[in-house]
Amino acid sequence: MEMFIKSMVNGLVLGSLLSASWLTQAAEPNMVLCNYCTESQMQSAAVRTAPEGGVVHVWDRQGDKLKAYEITREHNLIMINPADVSQVIQAGTLEVKRSYDFIVDLHSGGIDINRLAAYLNNPNINSAYTIAETASLRNNVADAINQYVLGNVAGALTAAAGSLSVQFVNTVLPVNITIPIRFMDGTTYTFVFKGLFYGLDGSTSLQIEPLSGSGTDIDVKIPDNGEYTNFYDQGNYEAIMRTVEFLRSRGVVITGGENLPIGSALIIDCKFSEPGKGCTLSK
Repeated sequence: MEMFIKSMVNGLVLGSLLSASWLTQAAEPNMVLCNYCTESQMQSAAVRTAPEGGVVHVWDRQGDKLKAYEITREHNLIMINPADVSQVIQAGTLEVKRSYDFIVDLHSGGIDINRLAAYLNNPNINSAYTIAETASLRNNVADAINQYVLGNVAGALTAAAGSLSVQFVNTVLPVNITIPIRFMDGTTYTFVFKGLFYGLDGSTSLQIEPLSGSGTDIDVKIPDNGEYTNFYDQGNYEAIMRTVEFLRSRGVVITGGENLPIGSALIIDCKFSEPGKGCTLSK
């Protein structure tokens, strides 16, 4: 009898959990993105999203339109009628738009490294040459960007994901958009926004990754540590010379470049694939 009661209790608890899970899934709205869409295209998108029926919200973020449609299916007949737009969903789209605009602004204007200072573990991260040296420093900057962005839009992203779903928010955000980081010495290094993640504890995080080999000094590329084979670039005299010093600090042998006139455009050519050769410097 005791075993039977325990089974009943466990069954009720499990049933409650399953019901709660089902309700959570059911509460997730049918949403679809349809940028620059006509009315007919928005209706078609709604039908494709809920072919068996239901209420679908269609958002044209670019055209700043949000509409809701009720889909009814009777055998092979599909009917579509206007429905009331949910205020919760409308509020969610506004939060997504705010987050989207913030990330796009970072892409356009970049981030000065001093704005990330509070999130950096290493106070000596002061140049693209510095972070080109090790992957750990690049990852530290990536984490700092994550914290900086979340410090500005975490509330908006959390609210949006709660009303629209994480999956939908990720379809709207500008995934794979680049974010340049500017250093005080004029160098830059580029990072990439890869998407949005939510932990089981409700925490929000962004996936930010360094773009390999994206360091620049004026018009000259800065090679990441160890990626020197077949490295070639030309440009500003001072920038080339700084790149040369960086390579030398990493143990690379530089030949040529004697008595080059200051202010001239220089060429650096690294051919480690050829036995015994390092880099040559020329005008």
